[in-house]
Amino acid sequence: MFKQNTNVVIDSEIKTFVFKLENGKITYNILDSSLNLLNTETLQDEEIKLFSASIDLQDTIHLVALIDTGDLNYYKYIDDTWLKSTISNFDVKSNIYNQIEILIVDNKLHIIYNYSNLMNSNIWSLQHVIYDGRNGSGRNIIRYLSKRSSSHFTLDLDNHGTIHLFYSNDLSGTSRVHHTFYNLYTKAWVPEPPKLSLDNIHNLVPFLFIDLANNLHCISLEEVKGGYKIKYLQMSSTGKEKHKWKEIKLTPILVSSFPPIIFQEDNKLKLLYISQKNMKYIVSTDYGISWSLENTLDNMGDDISVVKVSSNLSSKNHKINHSCFNNSYSPKLNGLEIYSDNTSPPEEIKTEDITMELIEEDKEIDRDLLVEINNKIDQLLDNYNIVESFISTITSKQIKTEELLSDIQKSLDENNKSFFSKLFN
Repeated sequence: MFKQNTNVVIDSEIKTFVFKLENGKITYNILDSSLNLLNTETLQDEEIKLFSASIDLQDTIHLVALIDTGDLNYYKYIDDTWLKSTISNFDVKSNIYNQIEILIVDNKLHIIYNYSNLMNSNIWSLQHVIYDGRNGSGRNIIRYLSKRSSSHFTLDLDNHGTIHLFYSNDLSGTSRVHHTFYNLYTKAWVPEPPKLSLDNIHNLVPFLFIDLANNLHCISLEEVKGGYKIKYLQMSSTGKEKHKWKEIKLTPILVSSFPPIIFQEDNKLKLLYISQKNMKYIVSTDYGISWSLENTLDNMGDDISVVKVSSNLSSKNHKINHSCFNNSYSPKLNGLEIYSDNTSPPEEIKTEDITMELIEEDKEIDRDLLVEINNKIDQLLDNYNIVESFISTITSKQIKTEELLSDIQKSLDENNKSFFSKLFN
């Protein structure tokens, strides 16, 4: 399953940091570019409950950890030294905090986490905090129902800086996958996320991947007789069907409850899954339109999990957000070998280079080109007005949904009080 207590970070020198949370302590192994162990260190702090790690373009490692006192601590690893601060304090006595993820967008720390109240643990909230190093602002993403003790979500960032997120909502006895996103310019989440699965079929452990061409991919486990099959949807960034989810039927194969993942290698999409203890890859060379079986690794054992991967390496051919961690025989992170070659440090644009280029290109501009640009700007503004109207409409619907969930929670609280009064009076 998804192993939230293990995070992998790869810097621009192809040095790998494997962070692992065990018994309330975070230890991390530092590996060289050939994945040979260099050192093992411990992050000194109190009892840690949850954490998430990432890296920015300046090779600074960012790590956020929730400790048992409720403090949300923020660590920055710069020049082999950890700097620590406290961002907030959570109510760990009243709430269950299940998962926390971080992203670095425009030099700001984005923290996304979910929690439920101990008294009404079926109602979950997804929260988003943006921290600029001094101040933080928080907002509610969505409230939803989940009967599972560990409600999971997955997220990714597209080329425009938009944060996309999948989660599962349990309604009428089935688990349904939903897609929401946060736009950096409107500073708002979609308040009524659309469903990506049918109402009468269980869809578990949704997984999101955005490829280097900005196409979105959704995979989940669909419950069928005798086990699970992989459900796959794709949203193209170009063409007539752009920005529309489309289901693409895969060859029906019964798989285990192990969550499948997608990564990109040599401009090929690879979908990894487990079937009868064998790890298999199916491959797409057309961004998910068609798939074919490429490789099978036999007898992988039972001790397999999915871990999060963060890297700032610049590559036009490779992208990996998660890796399959196999600890049955010897610890191995499948897929990370793609970072050994054809990678380069993160690209930085120099101001003087831009100035020189502008001076050299200072020529007469075509009038027809200006007209075309103005027309496109007008079209974008029209589209923005449509989206703004749409968001306004669904915001009112979300408010009604929030009021309904609040009424349910109040009713549950009153019933609990009535029960305890009858019990002890």
